[in-house]
Amino acid sequence: MSQYHSVANEEPVDGISHIMEASRAASPSLNSSLGDTVVGSNQCSSSGSDSLPGINTPSNDENTGMASRSASPASPRVQIVSALAREGATFAPSIDAAERAQSEARPAGIHRLTKESDGIFCVRFLFLLGLAFLAGMIVGSWPHNECKSQYPDIVYSPARAMQEYRAVRFDGDIQTINPYKGPPSKALDEAWKALYDVGPFLVDKEELEAIGKESMELPSRPGKHLAKLAVFHQLHCLDYVRRYVHREHYRIDDSHATVSGIDHADHCIDMIRQALSCSADPTLITFSQKSPFAEVEADFSATHACTNFEKVHDWAKDQAVNMTEEIIRNPRPFRDAVVAYLNG
Repeated sequence: MSQYHSVANEEPVDGISHIMEASRAASPSLNSSLGDTVVGSNQCSSSGSDSLPGINTPSNDENTGMASRSASPASPRVQIVSALAREGATFAPSIDAAERAQSEARPAGIHRLTKESDGIFCVRFLFLLGLAFLAGMIVGSWPHNECKSQYPDIVYSPARAMQEYRAVRFDGDIQTINPYKGPPSKALDEAWKALYDVGPFLVDKEELEAIGKESMELPSRPGKHLAKLAVFHQLHCLDYVRRYVHREHYRIDDSHATVSGIDHADHCIDMIRQALSCSADPTLITFSQKSPFAEVEADFSATHACTNFEKVHDWAKDQAVNMTEEIIRNPRPFRDAVVAYLNG
């Protein structure tokens, strides 16, 4: 008796059956329509018969089975493919229908909240964007005189590039002696003069136009004009007030001066007032009391944010013009009053 061997091209039936088993869980209709077909395809019987040596021939029963299979409308594989095609026509729409059903089953409030949340987000974003644009327009249109505290370089100066700030602790003790305090002396006078004894330097016409001013042109340098930093005039004024306090020692004689000593001192005091008000030093001054009934004392030895004076001073010194040589070279354009003002 020979054993029946399955045809090679029938092997995919088992593979498809695995696919269909997985599909039954997703589609009950697929399970009912294809169940009998898949089970029937696996029912095979075999019987032996005489055959040529080395060749297995099917038995009568097998011939009958084969005839019945050939006589059937379609083989199991064709039936499976046909069933899959039929289910495919309804399986994909069933997925879309399930998704639509799930979407429709979702509470309407969720859709409404999502749309409302998106709308609120857009409104807030546009509102903040508008505020940022408006703030930029306002800041850009502010007059300069309202931004002095925020923009210290709103007035042009070639020395701005040399400006840097550092923390400096002031010496506020009344009893302290330093090179700038004490009774008049030659050393004291030299120390004070060294602070402001800096000649003028040269600037271009464009630099003067930046501040809306004009200045004397240096005869030996056409297109170059004389200028000086205000800090040195302010220090000169402070030194003049110091000298005026000790005018008996300095024997200030203003009988031949175009400006009297008192008027000069008054001018200098007012210049110092304006300079101090301009800087408006915001450093905090603290107070202390040694005992409950003792006098309250202010501590003036505070730490201030200061411009590096030495750096600005050295820069101005390096830029300064030797006015003595200029006067000797071109005496006519200069007058004593102009030279005194520039050096004072």
